[in-house]
Amino acid sequence: MRVLLANSYLLSRHPSMQSDPHVYPPLGPLYIAAVLKRDGNCEVDIHDMTFENDLQGFHDKLEATLPDVVGIQAAITTRNCAREMIRAAKRVGVTVIVGGPDPTVSYANYLKWGADIVVLGEGEETCLEIVRALHNRDEWLQIHGIAFLDGQNGVVKTPPRAMITDLDRLPFPAYELVDVEPYLRLWKMHHGYAELHIVTSRGCPFTCSWCSRAVFGKSFRQRSPENVIDEMVYLRQTFQIDRLWIADDTFALDKRWLARWNNELRSRNISIPYRCMTRIDRVDNDLIVRLKATGCYEMHLGVESGSQRILDSMQKRITVEQIQKASKLIKSSGIKLGMFIMFGYVGERASDVRLTEKLVLETCPDSLGISIAYPVPGTQFYEAVKNSLAANYDDLWEKTGENYQLMFNAAYPQVYYRNLIRYLLEMLHWKRANRNRNIFRFFRLVLVRSVVRSIETLWGLRTFASTINNSGHRA
Repeated sequence: MRVLLANSYLLSRHPSMQSDPHVYPPLGPLYIAAVLKRDGNCEVDIHDMTFENDLQGFHDKLEATLPDVVGIQAAITTRNCAREMIRAAKRVGVTVIVGGPDPTVSYANYLKWGADIVVLGEGEETCLEIVRALHNRDEWLQIHGIAFLDGQNGVVKTPPRAMITDLDRLPFPAYELVDVEPYLRLWKMHHGYAELHIVTSRGCPFTCSWCSRAVFGKSFRQRSPENVIDEMVYLRQTFQIDRLWIADDTFALDKRWLARWNNELRSRNISIPYRCMTRIDRVDNDLIVRLKATGCYEMHLGVESGSQRILDSMQKRITVEQIQKASKLIKSSGIKLGMFIMFGYVGERASDVRLTEKLVLETCPDSLGISIAYPVPGTQFYEAVKNSLAANYDDLWEKTGENYQLMFNAAYPQVYYRNLIRYLLEMLHWKRANRNRNIFRFFRLVLVRSVVRSIETLWGLRTFASTINNSGHRA
């Protein structure tokens, strides 16, 4: 059995990421490849699409190797590319399996586009069972966590698969099947150091209404500290990395685990600088001390808004006061502060925007990621706005990074959010640059701010006029 695994992310299709690249080898296919290799009953190869300009390399690989099965990892931001890859594989008569967050919630679309099987949720154990039963369709019904087309019954969805509870049972990702060097070169070229990423846990128990938990679910599962450190050592020794990105959604959720990890790192005399993302309500003096002792140099917080009303609407379960306190603790410790915020959420008004601006400028983070609220299928947010989605919703996903695309009928038009984001980034830069406040930047800042305020005023008048007209019509 010859298995070819592939990701569907092409850096060439994401221009904004090219100017400030934060890309890593595809962990999903690497984990699945490692499990299949360990089983020993198939030949496994990976085709990494990240640095290719188009799908020609994938076409060539298919024709040269003629695998028995192709597994494609897909996300909503790579949906169009994944669809092209499915059709290319079917043209050469290959059985196609797809998995990832978007296929898990939109499996009917992927089956319609030609996929034979869609993996729902975690893929390691599911893919192993699929490969073993690939040529016996009667056994597919016994495989939990998949969807496929049946001639008589249409789309068949089997019972959900239980989550992997003991993550230490999984082998390390099969890095030997991809060329890691281009990633390291890109990091060194743009950032001055070599970085790879690692995941220490799976799942998130929190309830943010816009966040998709399609693959790893709401349960929280953690690798042992010893297992994580073994992989850290492997990455440093094999690839001579300088830093790590710990890619957990909620790193340091379990402080007892963090204490064990701290002790184990110290006993083995291991220190690799890393950055991570954690929950705002987990940040206190004890956490800061432990993270700094283990090599943390930058912490990212999912702030989203400076308006308590919007935070509550998002079901973030945090307060503005907690954000302010956590930000102060992080910066005073010498750890860099990173923030993610989101504009355009349902119900957000200009007054909420002002509160977010105020929070950002008061806390003055070292890095700031800003997005327009993005409705992901399978989330509560998506359900709330799905009737007002843009006609070209699918196509917009591949442009979100560079254009801050508005995908639904929000309170203000696209031009407002683009200028708002530009204004806030300019204002933050102005505040940081105490010794370089040139007059041209100042006037540019004033101009962009006036555009933002003008749109708010015009849209407010338009909304008011519409309300009056509608009231008169009803009367």
